[in-house]
Amino acid sequence: LKCARCPCNFCAWCGVDCGADAHRHVATCAAKPAGADVYYPGTHQEFARAQARHRAPQLERYLRGLDSESTRAALLRELQATLQELYYLDVLRAFAV
Repeated sequence: LKCARCPCNFCAWCGVDCGADAHRHVATCAAKPAGADVYYPGTHQEFARAQARHRAPQLERYLRGLDSESTRAALLRELQATLQELYYLDVLRAFAV
């Protein structure tokens, strides 16, 4: 992935800034799913699922860090359809939504 505003290139799997060329990192990225092409993420669905697996722990930490259970529940209700579309099903299950 290339930034439109600067010369930085990012790994499509984990988001790390790879400077001028991300190819070497992408080829060996630990966040890349087994069997994925060396450089290309496959279908949109495969890419979205891989992103959800990579980002879900961050989202769960954020949600667990909220001070109020009612705030967390309201936020999850509001975002439920979007989280389902983006394949964050494990996060929804973790919070019994």
